[in-house]
Amino acid sequence: MSRTWLDTFDWRLYAAGLALEWAGDDAAAALTLRLPDGRLLRAAVPGLSPPVHVADLPAGPLRDALAGPVWPRALLPVATVTGSVAENRVRNRDEKTVARVLIDRPDTGAGWIAVSPLRGYEGAAARIARRLSRVDGIVAATGTPYDDALAVADRSPNGYRTSAVPKLQPETPATVAIAAILGNFAAAMYDNAPGVIDAIDTEFLHDFRVAVRRTRSVLKLTGDAMQPDLIDRFGAEFRWLGDLTTPVRDLDVYLLGFPDMAAGLTSADPRDLEPFRVFLRRHRATERRRLVRGLRSRRFQRLMTEWPAELAAVQDDSGPAIADVARRRVELAFRRVIKHGERITADSPGDMVHALRKRCKELRYLLEVFRSLHEPTAHRRLVAELKKLQDCLGDFQDGEVQREAVRAFAAAMMDEGRVPAPTVLAMGELAAQLDARQLRARAELVGRLGPFLSQKNRARIATLTGESR
Repeated sequence: MSRTWLDTFDWRLYAAGLALEWAGDDAAAALTLRLPDGRLLRAAVPGLSPPVHVADLPAGPLRDALAGPVWPRALLPVATVTGSVAENRVRNRDEKTVARVLIDRPDTGAGWIAVSPLRGYEGAAARIARRLSRVDGIVAATGTPYDDALAVADRSPNGYRTSAVPKLQPETPATVAIAAILGNFAAAMYDNAPGVIDAIDTEFLHDFRVAVRRTRSVLKLTGDAMQPDLIDRFGAEFRWLGDLTTPVRDLDVYLLGFPDMAAGLTSADPRDLEPFRVFLRRHRATERRRLVRGLRSRRFQRLMTEWPAELAAVQDDSGPAIADVARRRVELAFRRVIKHGERITADSPGDMVHALRKRCKELRYLLEVFRSLHEPTAHRRLVAELKKLQDCLGDFQDGEVQREAVRAFAAAMMDEGRVPAPTVLAMGELAAQLDARQLRARAELVGRLGPFLSQKNRARIATLTGESR
């Protein structure tokens, strides 16, 4: 018998203390979800074949338990073992089943015995477990069958590479530290590219783009500490990569948010937006073909080979320490936010608001990159304040961009002659709601700016940059 455990590419179930097992043949396949408290949820899934999306599972407690931690990721095989599993029922004197005893004999490693009580018979199950523990050769378990399977699996939770920043040492030469940061981002691109090409789930592209954006930001904001020829050779390549991935991600955002958009309509019937969804999917399919061609091109393969090799070869230790570079860059980025923020009023044009949003993004990137060099409390509080401001600026930007995009989509659909009149009206209401969202964000912006530009946050910046560790 073969048993496979499933998880998302970024190990969301493992992080939540959940274990999802898939066992049985096509006709009798079943999923078993082990909750952190030991309870089991089961569902028959005949014909299941990964990757599996939560929406494809039968309605019930198991799907409900998975929806929160998993969406919008797909479930993939992470570990497989073969062996035999036998289940025995333990009955009391009244012939009522009080517990199930599962005997698990994998082909590799030690076997397992698990006692699962039926509701109301927890005490009886505990007594059974105590008796079993006194049998020679049976010892209390310190893990689970899933832990044993992961020990011999090709992938492990600790091996998952994100575009997170490695812990930096203040005295490390800036060139070496920045090369290590960029190397992490390159590894995240490499790991996520196959999932983008295979269309496993939308988060592969999201994580890929995060790594690209962070690479471009680090090159822009700290690249002068690196060898100039690296910026000249690779800056344009990452700009190309960002432009290549933008259209599909923008359409993913629309499609992921489509249920909420439709539910938010008040005058129009949400079903009237269905032709718009069809249009978005068709448009995305066209853009995805272009994206896949780019990721399969020699240009991308050459970039993913040459860029990590160049970073690995960086050994220049003649420049300043990374702590000094971090201090200067964060101070400069914060001064730019203050300069733009102090000019904003309730009547400021959109261009000024967008310029402030860019400066805030630059500061946020630097705070993320240099987090390990900062005093933790001041860093956490400053980022929390900055995030509130960014959320408001993002609502303003999204309201404007998405409103114009909806109008452009409506015009394109009308040019194609495929849009019913009710759909045009529903999209018009949608554009009006986005316009209202932008107006609300504008009204909120000045109120958000005041706290962020306060002396308290200026003191936090001084703490961050003056006590880098």
